[in-house]
Amino acid sequence: GINNSAADVIFAGRTRLKGYSIVSGGTAGTIEFRNASPTGTTLFKARTIGTDNTTLDMTVPEEGVLFKDGMYVTYTVGTIDMMTFFYA
Repeated sequence: GINNSAADVIFAGRTRLKGYSIVSGGTAGTIEFRNASPTGTTLFKARTIGTDNTTLDMTVPEEGVLFKDGMYVTYTVGTIDMMTFFYA
């Protein structure tokens, strides 16, 4: 079968998600930030805007979201044109 899902590591060690910038690919979708692996527990989830080339910027307040065992991202191909993550 064909799978339209993609996954990648943002940082393999302990880190905190502090913010992100996502440019929509024209179709609404979701992006999941997972702990430890691409199949790990979802700690933060966001939705993309269904308008092509629309930017969604988000700053996570306070100390951000803690990923004790590494931060990974999963999303559907075609719903995102570009992603930038801010972590510490």
